[in-house]
Amino acid sequence: MNSPTVTLPAWRSRGLVESIDEDNPERCDLDKDLLVIVLDDEPDSDQALYLLAVLDYEFRRSMNGLPPRESGPGVSIHGNTVVVYAPLQQRRSKSRNVAAALRDACAGIRQMYDHGSPVRADGTQLFPAYRGPLPRIQQFCLAASR
Repeated sequence: MNSPTVTLPAWRSRGLVESIDEDNPERCDLDKDLLVIVLDDEPDSDQALYLLAVLDYEFRRSMNGLPPRESGPGVSIHGNTVVVYAPLQQRRSKSRNVAAALRDACAGIRQMYDHGSPVRADGTQLFPAYRGPLPRIQQFCLAASR
């Protein structure tokens, strides 16, 4: 997979942004602590808040133990690029390694971004699918904040 051309401010990322092979994330440097989501268009404020709700839900589900996104460098949006503090090595799991959790998180983010949170047994959803068009997720990448 080719890395997209992603330009982040120097205060936000150090070094190169590395694209994630979603089928085989073991090839990535999993010591990086920023998850970069490249969209096909710049999100408006409502679309960005919806994406953050998806990230919060999926991080709790697939990345148990990650600090809240408000901690550390938090979240920033740079045009069509959303950067989230996600120190993958800090997650807690006995059943999956970091690469498997990252693969599952990317798939879950894509699924929930398009369809909303999973339907519960009682038929309700924590948050429904976004009403209206959303910028399409083009790619996930990793970067380092330090």
